[in-house]
Amino acid sequence: MKKLLVFIVLLQFVGCGSTASRLNLQESSSAVWEVYEGILPCADCSEIKTRLEIFIDNSNAEPPFIIKQAFLGKKEGDKAVIDHGVYEMLKGAYLGHDATVYGLNPDKPEKKMFFLRVHADTLRMVDQNLSEIKSDLNYNLVRTETLKER
Repeated sequence: MKKLLVFIVLLQFVGCGSTASRLNLQESSSAVWEVYEGILPCADCSEIKTRLEIFIDNSNAEPPFIIKQAFLGKKEGDKAVIDHGVYEMLKGAYLGHDATVYGLNPDKPEKKMFFLRVHADTLRMVDQNLSEIKSDLNYNLVRTETLKER
């Protein structure tokens, strides 16, 4: 039963877009869902399989996001969490460069997460002070697809 639940959760990470709706970067319009995936470190589990979908639309004052996380290897068993809300885009100088940081859940302090756009295809999780996390562990999510519609 436990393995079936984990399998179902992992299927959600893989099958969320149809081939017909996938675009490459050159075809991206101003209103698309960018999908980033990766494995983030975890303090009380072996890893966090993460899928972040953010809606990129400059005309939307409150753009939405969806984040799906599977906490694997927890003592009490694997756990899947799906969260959604709005994000804010913070632009400005960061480590001496012009940068964009996505702040998820700006209205929910207990759930805030921040991701620095390292380049077009990579977001890196940063801490609550928007500082790089000092670690040899991977905090990157890589763009896997761009969806024109949901």
